[in-house]
Amino acid sequence: MWKYSRHPNYFGELMIWYSIFFMSCNVLRGGQWAAVLGPLFLTSALLGISGITLLEEKDDSKYKS
Repeated sequence: MWKYSRHPNYFGELMIWYSIFFMSCNVLRGGQWAAVLGPLFLTSALLGISGITLLEEKDDSKYKS
């Protein structure tokens, strides 16, 4: 998994939430489609706000060459 994603734990977390959303798509009606906001928020949080960004910064400062 490391070959495709430098952060396989975050990748796995995102895949779980998107899978749950896609499995429920056939029963969503009307405003229930707002359920996609959960996986989208998690994606933005892990990729931009916290998670990978903070982890990369910490590693860069710790292991500068």
